[in-house]
Amino acid sequence: MLRVHTSIFVFMILLSFLLCDLSYSKQIPEASTTVEKQQKAIDDLSRTIQKSPKDPLSLAIESGAQGKYKEAIEYCNVVLKTDPKVPVAYALRGKAYSGLKEYKKAIDDLTKAIELKANFYLAYAERGQAYSDSGQYQKAISDFTKVIELKSAESRAYYERGKMYRKLAEHDKAIKDFSKTIELSPDYAGGYFERAEENEIINKHMQAIDDYTKVIQLYPKYAPTYFDRAGSYLGMNENKKAIEDYTKAIELDATDGCYFNNRASAYLNLGEYKKAVIDCDRAIKLDSNCPGHLDVRAELFKVMGEPKKADIYFQKALAAVNKILAKEKDTYYLGHYYGIRATIFNELKQYDKALIDANVAIKLNAYDASSHATRAYSYLMMKQYQKSLDNCLKASNMDSFLSDVYSIRGKVFERQGNYSPAISELNKAIELSPYDGESYWWRADAYEKIGKHDLAKDDRLKATKLGYESPKEK
Repeated sequence: MLRVHTSIFVFMILLSFLLCDLSYSKQIPEASTTVEKQQKAIDDLSRTIQKSPKDPLSLAIESGAQGKYKEAIEYCNVVLKTDPKVPVAYALRGKAYSGLKEYKKAIDDLTKAIELKANFYLAYAERGQAYSDSGQYQKAISDFTKVIELKSAESRAYYERGKMYRKLAEHDKAIKDFSKTIELSPDYAGGYFERAEENEIINKHMQAIDDYTKVIQLYPKYAPTYFDRAGSYLGMNENKKAIEDYTKAIELDATDGCYFNNRASAYLNLGEYKKAVIDCDRAIKLDSNCPGHLDVRAELFKVMGEPKKADIYFQKALAAVNKILAKEKDTYYLGHYYGIRATIFNELKQYDKALIDANVAIKLNAYDASSHATRAYSYLMMKQYQKSLDNCLKASNMDSFLSDVYSIRGKVFERQGNYSPAISELNKAIELSPYDGESYWWRADAYEKIGKHDLAKDDRLKATKLGYESPKEK
């Protein structure tokens, strides 16, 4: 996600309030939603402080802006010892406690600031951030909503509230808030970036691409945006466009293994296995504990005819994802990793475990089309065909670009003796993913049943060349 200097932002706006409250002659520029404007304002503030008397509050602000939170707390203590009813001192100390991740103390101080100064919107904003950082998302939403009531043009409050709605998987509300952020601050890249992220979560790939493109126009050298736009292209099976964006991200930052790994996935989808292996091995070298890297390497071993090595890497990926799940707290990422583990269990033919994890992933993220497809595959392998078809329908309604859905549905129809619709579904799967050996093999099964042996033979040859190993041969 796009990051801005949040701590500096809040100290700046608190300082702006403080200087106005103390009737300093120099007005501080309004805190900007762009890093460059924030830095200019910080420089102005620094010069103002240098010209102002070094009272404890000024020193507290200066220390806080420099990340010297313990010093800021001490200066605030001096003020409050003299006068325990200074709301700005509580607000500044609360912010400093947040900087030290002492969120209970931060919340207590910011609550006191609000009690002393009604409608102190900056204190609400900072308390909302403290609630957010401590995982109290509903309370954070309440505080950011209060900021909006008090200062309706405060784009940052919509932005922060939108992020809280994402944490609670209320994606429509999140998109609405990020859209309002953009309306109020049309040059703020963060609003477009976060809205793109939300649209990608709910499988609106084109809308996500449009917003990522806007971010790139504003920040053409920000590697994560190219990476995320590539992911949207990948979701639409636009592998060549995805490779272009992953390559640009790597040019800007060659230290992130995910950039190489995802480009490897795109190469894998195009059947360019040698390039995929080079990228995947580079990704593993950069981060050998990432389950995604290990999973892609396993897939490459699988399609290149080395099933034993594939199983070893699937096991490594499983161990890596287990470690992450033991620590992860964020709802969205929990769902993401349960989804990954479900696909690994399917690869290891542990379909009952795959179902359990896919169920959890879907519960945590109702828009997770991939986990519905994963569950459909598990039901197919367990010969529960109607449940497989039900999940295929749900997945395709959410995301029409998932080739696995058409492949699985085709195989179900073939097993049910519906050969013509089976072939139609598998044709669509191959159209979306022309290097998926399994789809060719399954289409061959359908061709065999209707006596089209030459077509079946051609498909089996293609499947074999793509590294697919028939279940009967295992």
